[in-house]
Amino acid sequence: MKRNILLFTLMLSAGFSQSPQQVKLQPITESIHFRLAPDGIRPAQVTIATGKYLIQIDNGLVSADLQFVLDDEANKRVAQANLNRNSSRTRRQVEFTTPGRHKLSVVGQPDWRSEIIVLPAAVIK
Repeated sequence: MKRNILLFTLMLSAGFSQSPQQVKLQPITESIHFRLAPDGIRPAQVTIATGKYLIQIDNGLVSADLQFVLDDEANKRVAQANLNRNSSRTRRQVEFTTPGRHKLSVVGQPDWRSEIIVLPAAVIK
């Protein structure tokens, strides 16, 4: 099931901001939804095709600041997102361009992780 979602990507972090005139609509073809459970990130594994994705992580459990990281097979950081104690979710746009395995995890919580297996788009269809 493909969805076409338009997302305003607002990047606010230490030392970086964009004015509203510079924000661009970026097409997203798919989304992946994760939820923080008492025993970790659910689902524990997903398989997707290469492409652009909106990754959403919901937190209904922890009243603490969390940092999520997404690393590829070579442990290279692909993306990261902070979820503060006052937020119930965080979202990031990620483009998976090559097949492989990625690990979504929470810094400081080695057991809280999920694996994203990326396959060539032709294999998934």
